[in-house]
Amino acid sequence: MHAKLQVRIKAIYRLRFEHTTVILCRVLHVNRSTYYNFINKKPSKREIENQRLRKILLEIYMKAKKRIGTRAFKIILLRDYGINVSEGRILRLLKSMTLPKMSTIKPRFKSNTSPVFSSDNLLKQEFNPKSPNQVWTTDFTYISIGPKRHVYLCAILDLYSKKCIAWKVSDKIDARLACDTLKMALNKRRPKEPIIFHSDQGSQFKAASFRKILDEHQLLASYSKPGYPYDNAVTEVFFKYLKQREINRRTYHSLHEVQLSCFEYIEQFYNNYNPHSANNGLTPNQKEENYFKKWKGYNKLDTKLREIVERFIMARRKFDKQFKNSAVKLILEEGYSVKEVSQELEVHANSLYRWVQEVEEYGESAFPGNGTALADAQHKIKLLEKENRYLQEELELLKKFRVFLKRSK
Repeated sequence: MHAKLQVRIKAIYRLRFEHTTVILCRVLHVNRSTYYNFINKKPSKREIENQRLRKILLEIYMKAKKRIGTRAFKIILLRDYGINVSEGRILRLLKSMTLPKMSTIKPRFKSNTSPVFSSDNLLKQEFNPKSPNQVWTTDFTYISIGPKRHVYLCAILDLYSKKCIAWKVSDKIDARLACDTLKMALNKRRPKEPIIFHSDQGSQFKAASFRKILDEHQLLASYSKPGYPYDNAVTEVFFKYLKQREINRRTYHSLHEVQLSCFEYIEQFYNNYNPHSANNGLTPNQKEENYFKKWKGYNKLDTKLREIVERFIMARRKFDKQFKNSAVKLILEEGYSVKEVSQELEVHANSLYRWVQEVEEYGESAFPGNGTALADAQHKIKLLEKENRYLQEELELLKKFRVFLKRSK
């Protein structure tokens, strides 16, 4: 027997009513005299004193509500009971009592009610759907804008092309940020069929407001296993390269700077320029364009309508290259339609026109600048007018293409 002698003797004492003492002592290799000496032994003066101390320590423990340590126990014993013992002895007695400890770290909030919806993983790491708008994934990441301040980026990807179809930056990581980003994706894509929407098990993605949007638009909620990022690997990799290629190379001081940086990386580089290994070297936008070209309705187009579609694609590419105005970047971020963006451009151009007129009327000396303010404003107006023309052209081509789609059904 490898157990200690004291443990074997206690085992014999507990089993004495089930088996004879002779058999128990023989099986556990304990002399009967040793066993009888142990059970008939009178407690020593030290043991009696320890039993009294344990009762007092338990009383102090209950009064203090698990808030104190051995040093405080020693002080209270001397102050209230006139007992002077060492901290080591108190520690040994407390360990022998096996009292539960209270953590000093604030516990995480846990809801009293279990969720009424399922948290199943519908995606099951199948990251290559056969067409757009079948699977969307989302997640958050934080971006530092100072030594102790962060902002948070929420992004939604379409797993077919790995395109970032919606994103938003906020100073709060809450359900509102998740809801706003999802609304942007829905406004841009306008899906008609159910979509698997995969995320981790964050509280933002399980909030009632977020779940309501999912239910209203037939989005099937799918959740990763808790603490298992591999179920959402595509989004994790997207954030990894975003930080490697853009975020970690810059220093940010405001939310606005982060918004512009994210727009430059996501809209201009990642979606439009970066060859994606999962797309066989195509950009996410090219992957989706090729899919719609292969669509069976495209082959039925006559020559004239094919030219319209090609012009639409080329106009979009030209428009993306020209699209560098910071005000328009923020408009796109909010998920407005092409028509609304065009209207905003006109408003912005009109305000610049008024500013130019004031400069011409009162002179450049009335405004801060280095003598080139008027020329800069006129240049901005030309750029805005050019961008507005691209938008109008895109809007007209979209209308024609939608008419064709209705006829072809």
